Amino acid sequence: MDVFTIYLPGKIHLVSLFFAVSVFLYGVLVQRGHIVYRVRNSVCVLAFSHLVYEDLFIVICRDVGVLTDHNTGNMIKLYLACSIFCLSCLGYFNSKHKVLSFEYGNLMGFLAISGIMVWSLIVMYQTGWFQGLRGFMDGTGDPHNLLWAVSKLAGLGFMLPLYDRP
Repeated sequence: MDVFTIYLPGKIHLVSLFFAVSVFLYGVLVQRGHIVYRVRNSVCVLAFSHLVYEDLFIVICRDVGVLTDHNTGNMIKLYLACSIFCLSCLGYFNSKHKVLSFEYGNLMGFLAISGIMVWSLIVMYQTGWFQGLRGFMDGTGDPHNLLWAVSKLAGLGFMLPLYDRP
């Protein structure tokens, strides 16, 4: 057993929870303004990032045949609708309180981390990681490894460079 296969109750990976809390705390600590606004913005950015990552993950799982249930189309639509809602909220918050900054350096960081997320998902696809996930869902083996952790961290944190820092 390694650190990537430690689960909390409810089948939540300890690594996923650690990454989500880290991304949330980074967002709260790096922003300026009242703590309520910082928490709201961090939750919105984290939710958007997570929804985009999970949407990509589900699309790949569906393509590989890991998720063959007819409800995956509904999950994709729901995640996409929630992503659009979070993005709309972020746009509104940004117009009122300058949450995100789209300067050159911020955009390059955003593109770099987004590229790492896409690259890691492609490598996972090419190396058969998603077929291992199918086995995991059937009860044989656990494919979660460092590559999965990199994709999860990049998926949760690809919006972090866009924060407007003081």
